[in-house]
Amino acid sequence: MNFLTSTSFALLLGTLCFLFLAVVLALLNRRVLLQLYYEGQGARAFQAGRFREAETHFRRAWELMPSQGAARSRLLEWLTRVTQMQGNYDDAERYASDWLHHEEATGDPDGPRLASAKEALAHVHVALARYQHALPLLEDAFHIRTARKDREPLEYATCLHALSVLHINLNQPERLKPFVEQALSIVPQQFDVREGFLVARGMCTLLLLLDRIDEAEKIAQDTLRVAQSSSPSHSLPVAAALLQLASVRQRQERFDEAEALVRQALAIKKSLHPTNPMQWHEELHLLANVLRHQSRWAEADECYRETLRLREEYLAPTDAATARVLEDYAELLELMGRGEEAHQLLHRARHIRSFHVPPD
Repeated sequence: MNFLTSTSFALLLGTLCFLFLAVVLALLNRRVLLQLYYEGQGARAFQAGRFREAETHFRRAWELMPSQGAARSRLLEWLTRVTQMQGNYDDAERYASDWLHHEEATGDPDGPRLASAKEALAHVHVALARYQHALPLLEDAFHIRTARKDREPLEYATCLHALSVLHINLNQPERLKPFVEQALSIVPQQFDVREGFLVARGMCTLLLLLDRIDEAEKIAQDTLRVAQSSSPSHSLPVAAALLQLASVRQRQERFDEAEALVRQALAIKKSLHPTNPMQWHEELHLLANVLRHQSRWAEADECYRETLRLREEYLAPTDAATARVLEDYAELLELMGRGEEAHQLLHRARHIRSFHVPPD
């Protein structure tokens, strides 16, 4: 009887333990499923350009997140990107730093995830005009990408592009050409892949800086073709491709075409992001330049002032792109006979550029 009682008790205890474990596993599975659901919803909203909605979903997923593992790394990446897209650089820097620390502690020291985390934190530093902080991160990422360039050519080209843009911001144009040449040797082979045309879009800007306008035109036209064939007509990829082709047309002094293209891009961006003007300040700057060349000075003046207002409100005061806006606006003011105002803007631009002169 004692044996039966003890056996029954053991069986009951075993059953209760099994049920307890089953309940725990079910709850854990529910958390995992909910986390994956919110992450998926966030990813879809992000791809559609609905960044505020995406952030809400990612934060809900984060509340269900385990302290370690690939899912944590993945969500830190999403949170970094979605906060940066909204100009929330404080949170973006925090998430990117956490992501990098996580990869350094748990990941492959020569792996692509570590390179991606370094690139992400570098991009935040660039947005905050901390170019000297960004440089070692991108150089470390570049070493990892170089070792893997045969397997991951687009990631290698993307890192090259980021390094070249950084050297522009650091007033080191002589460092630009080799990066562009290496990236161009890879990008056309991958062009019909969506990520390929995104990298090519950046290459177009760099080619214009090197006065290689014919090559830039071909890439800009191909970029627009791929964007229009792979994305809805009213989408961010199409708007970005329109902006690139408008930049080429401006350099070719085909200002009427440039204006039409940039206004299309601006209309798309404003409709998709009516409350996030940092998504369309580049279009405003280009439109101001085009209007200046068309001698439509009053309209250009308004666009320059709005561009500067947005950059001063949302970006660091030492952002290198702001110096370019100041210089372009000063040129307009000289044409309008407002020399003293132009001098003040040029003084501000020189101060920004001197801030980023690398130490000897």
